[in-house]
Amino acid sequence: MIFSRCTQSFCRSRLFSYTIRRMMSSRYPTLASRGDPKKIVTRLEPNRIATMIMSGKPNRPFPQEFGVDIDEMTEGGKQAINFVTTCVQFEDWENLEGLVSHECIVGLQRDLEIIPAADRNNIAVNPEDIFFSFISQFDFKKDKQSIQLVTLSMPRLGEAKNLLK
Repeated sequence: MIFSRCTQSFCRSRLFSYTIRRMMSSRYPTLASRGDPKKIVTRLEPNRIATMIMSGKPNRPFPQEFGVDIDEMTEGGKQAINFVTTCVQFEDWENLEGLVSHECIVGLQRDLEIIPAADRNNIAVNPEDIFFSFISQFDFKKDKQSIQLVTLSMPRLGEAKNLLK
């Protein structure tokens, strides 16, 4: 099972930066662009569990004035995770310029150096492989929104689902 963490920071121009972190088994690499992978979010807190029991979803909707649709943002986050992890897998750093921070790119490059070449084909996360997601932290300010989206995924889950159809 792979745990992915995606941090989104929206600014006025609607540009965003993503930081990807993954916790892995021996076959699936860990990319911890912002530090220690042990700090990765891997479980729901009690308030999220209560919300899950009450509403069937881990997050309550944000107030209208924030202008954030959680479902839409989550789907966009899944697509962004796929794009960023695919770029990392193929070392396509140019396509990440302006999308992720320079510090994130440097961290991802640092982590990629220690991953054996044979394991690098397991980095990309397909959106269909993500089976659960929730917002673990958020900060709304007048000029900036910061939302941390946590996703849980399992390699090739999308393929398995298609076999069952």
